[in-house]
Amino acid sequence: MRRACTSADKSEHPDSFGMVSNPYSFDSSSDTLCKPLKRMANCKIADWNNREKKRNQVCRESPITICAVRWSLAILTVFLLNLEGLTAQNLYETGSTAQVQNSSSVTVKSPSGAFLRSMLVPGWGHFYAGEAHRNRGYIHTGSDLTLLGAIFGFNLKANRIENDFETYVSLNAGVDISSRSRSFRLAVADFNSLEEHNDYQLRSRNWNRLIDDIPENRWFWNSTEERGRYVDMRSEAESIRNQLPALAGLMVVNRIVSGISAYNRVRKDLESNRVNLSFQPVTVRGINSNSTAISGVTAQLNLYFN
Repeated sequence: MRRACTSADKSEHPDSFGMVSNPYSFDSSSDTLCKPLKRMANCKIADWNNREKKRNQVCRESPITICAVRWSLAILTVFLLNLEGLTAQNLYETGSTAQVQNSSSVTVKSPSGAFLRSMLVPGWGHFYAGEAHRNRGYIHTGSDLTLLGAIFGFNLKANRIENDFETYVSLNAGVDISSRSRSFRLAVADFNSLEEHNDYQLRSRNWNRLIDDIPENRWFWNSTEERGRYVDMRSEAESIRNQLPALAGLMVVNRIVSGISAYNRVRKDLESNRVNLSFQPVTVRGINSNSTAISGVTAQLNLYFN
């Protein structure tokens, strides 16, 4: 009867760490009954050895890989910090604002703010909009100043004419009209005397238009030509004063046009500059000195939405 696998064939040999190095070890003296088991065991042994080799290789390489990654990140961080410091130093020394803008100088402009400014002072909204719109602002400001000057000049001329014909009436008709109503001045211009005026109103049954016959209300023109001169002077003064509302209306129109123009220009600029990237150097003051040093750069990204 053939011998089966002995206990020695299944013996386990502990390695130097007290662990089983090969749980499938068999003695080479095993007979043919043990060959199928030996082949199975050899496959298990090969698979177990491959797993051990991979595990040992990972254990040996993992610390090296992690260390290499950490050193790479550290070197990259130092490089970026140095590059950032150089960029800040160059900005601080050269003061270049062509490519890089200081974030503190970035101002978000409001179309409604430009509109209100132009409604108050024509052209102010264009000055607020930016340097590129100043010429249009000068046009609106100049137009407003011209209209304002015309109103002032026309009013001054009308006042001078009124003073002239008040003096003229006092000298030639014998009545002071400087503080009298418009209806009284019309009566002096239409009739040669107070008696003629009241007689006409009585015949026309305009009882409410009668003027009291008292010394301060009496006038008398020596001729129709003298009265006609007063009519002409008075008409000229009224014609000038009638132009003042039209000039004031043009000033209002100028303000509205200026406000709409400034609103559209600021809105167009915001639509064309929705994204704005700016940088600002970061300085650090020394502890025992008043000197400052550049420590880095801060970046600011502005997004504009309507």
